[in-house]
Amino acid sequence: MFNIGFSELIVISIIALFVIGPKQLPAVARAVGRMLNEFRRATEDIAGTFTKTTNDTRDDIHKSTVQVIEATDRLNEKDAREEDAGDHDPFHDEHHDKESDNVHLSPETAELEDKKESSDDST
Repeated sequence: MFNIGFSELIVISIIALFVIGPKQLPAVARAVGRMLNEFRRATEDIAGTFTKTTNDTRDDIHKSTVQVIEATDRLNEKDAREEDAGDHDPFHDEHHDKESDNVHLSPETAELEDKKESSDDST
């Protein structure tokens, strides 16, 4: 946790022995041990809560993504069914134009229709 090696621990112990004294050293060591243990438990609890929250959020995002994909698929299937059923209006078809109507007319009649349209457009 603090990256303290064995030699550093020996030096800290010798300094603590001189500063605290041999009578109080065991009680202080126990108190320090308890504090470190409680600190470790608290950090594990916080990390566990964070991990649980992260997992819950990830699961919620996954569920939402699946719902969006399923809704998109349903809309695409509905559009495909409507298109297959022929529910489109040929008069609103962007490829439908007046010249295609003139194909079935005689050449003279088609010419008259074209002249009539051009005179209507010029007015």
